[in-house]
Amino acid sequence: MPTAGSWYHGAMEREAKGWIVSGRVQGVGFRYFVVMRARTLGLLGWAANLPDGSVEVQAYGDGKGLDALHRAILDGPSGAGVDSVREVAPAMDIEKTRGFAVRYGSAYGPFA
Repeated sequence: MPTAGSWYHGAMEREAKGWIVSGRVQGVGFRYFVVMRARTLGLLGWAANLPDGSVEVQAYGDGKGLDALHRAILDGPSGAGVDSVREVAPAMDIEKTRGFAVRYGSAYGPFA
């Protein structure tokens, strides 16, 4: 545990979150909406279409930013129709991500 005099003092706590977003979320700019919002919030991670028509979002950063991203994906962009947002395990390597981008494939492997 860091002490008040350590280099860590004042640093933001970082954590990882993962979500699967279902509904009308493919073909409506949903991933790009997530990317832009996440970048604004200073988060790392990705958004990826899944074969079943849902979108996976993996994000890493401070808790307030993650909460704000979660609220944003509950609504999505104007053309989307979010039916549900289910929390999933964060990707094992999410903290090594650089930036926030659209990914082709999920945390669990690429798609054909």
